[in-house]
This record gives sequence, C-alpha cells and structure tokens, in this order.
Amino acid sequence: MSTVEMTTSNQDAKLSQLDVLKEYPSRGSLQQFRLVKVTTFTCNRCNKEKTSKLVATEHGNWENLMCNGCYGSVLKAGATRRLVEMG
Repeated sequence: MSTVEMTTSNQDAKLSQLDVLKEYPSRGSLQQFRLVKVTTFTCNRCNKEKTSKLVATEHGNWENLMCNGCYGSVLKAGATRRLVEMG
C-alpha cells in the first residue's frame, strides 16, 4: 500500500492523502488505482461528483482524477493512443 500526496487546489481537503491499495498497469497515458477507502471526487472529464474506490489518472496527474466510466470511454474510443502521441 502507498500514500499519494496531492495539493487541494481543485479537490476537497480530504483528498490531500489517498491510500492506494493496488496499481493497475498503465494503458498509454492512463492508469487506474484501487484505493483503500471510498473517496468522493469530481471527475476531470465528465465534471460529475463521483464516490468510488477506483480512480484513474492521466499522465500521473493526481490533481485531476478520472472516474471509471470515463476511463473506459477514453480507452474504447482509442483516445489513449492520441494522447500518448501528443504527450
């Protein structure tokens, strides 16, 4: 288990520390993480408030978490390939 430190510029103060239970393999610029505890965050892609143990990051940016639904949509659309080429 690891702890991720993040600033709270765009997220609630309770997201200042997230305990990661499991890291999943990267898929291009995206990576999913299973957290120890359920957390509430605003998805950077759909801008909806989500509550989940499963979150995704893009380019390792913990400031802008992505929900599982958007993660799957991005992968399905092949957007990861375009993001990697741009990155």
